[in-house]
Amino acid sequence: MTKRVNIIKTLFLVIFFGFFAIQFGSAQSGNFTVEFDPRNPGPNTEVNASVRSYSFDIDRSYVTWLVNGVVKSRGLGVKNFSFTTNAVGVETELSVEVSMGGGGEITKTYNFSSAEIDMLWKAQTYVPYAYKGKALPSFGSTITVVAVPSFGFGIHYDSSELIYNWILDYGKYPDRSGLGVDSFVFKSNTVSGFNFVQVEVVSFDKKFRATGFVRVGSAKPEIIFYKNHALEGVLYGEAIKNEINTDENQFLVRAEPFFFSEEDLSILSYAWEVNRKKTETEARPDSMEFRIQEGALGRASVVLNIQNIRKNLQLAKNSFYLNLGFKE
Repeated sequence: MTKRVNIIKTLFLVIFFGFFAIQFGSAQSGNFTVEFDPRNPGPNTEVNASVRSYSFDIDRSYVTWLVNGVVKSRGLGVKNFSFTTNAVGVETELSVEVSMGGGGEITKTYNFSSAEIDMLWKAQTYVPYAYKGKALPSFGSTITVVAVPSFGFGIHYDSSELIYNWILDYGKYPDRSGLGVDSFVFKSNTVSGFNFVQVEVVSFDKKFRATGFVRVGSAKPEIIFYKNHALEGVLYGEAIKNEINTDENQFLVRAEPFFFSEEDLSILSYAWEVNRKKTETEARPDSMEFRIQEGALGRASVVLNIQNIRKNLQLAKNSFYLNLGFKE
């Protein structure tokens, strides 16, 4: 009986010490993660870091935060820390040391190689050649976004050495991402809002990582009227706004369809009205020629509607009054 009791005691001690070893071992090999906001900070960016663990109690652990090897914060349960990344091309090293109960200690180091990305975009919509502004996207138009990373002085990567991961309106597009894919093409799906385009760029050697984003707003197509002079051509510097005064017997007005899709210019529908009567043009659909009798006086309303027959929401309307018998 005594022998049996001793065997049971021995088994109990083995199980107890085994359980203690497991508990102590979990403290020694416990793990933690560090969460960053933002996840991929750029240069000169404030970053909030937080320690998280499901294997031990952070609040009862001694935490030390080091930036580039220099202690910046330490103490019991100091699980949150903020720091600022260096300038473009200068690496920032963050180390986190966690000392747990029972003597266990874990250190993790994170490197932030600051880069920045210029996001350039172009809408494939129409503006006149002489127009000095930017062609704006409209609903259904094609937009191209190009990412141009900058890694600092003396550091250069070809686009073929970089991996681009594209996101449109918070949806990932892996089929249009990858090594060397530095541009992203999409169609605007909003009438008066914006599309949010984001890209994460990672160097093939994983030394650099950066995120860029751009909001591309949509505009409504517009019609701008210009007088087309027989000798000087279209007078783009003098748009017709509300009315035009003339004592000429004959002159031409050009209508320019701003921000309509370039690929659809040949199929735009032009509907002219003069004094509420539909009027057909004799030559180009975007131009209306007026022939006026000698000495005629009066006021005529001119209205134009333009519609993209492929994209129903690409449409515009404008009008002006023609005052006859008056010099400008």
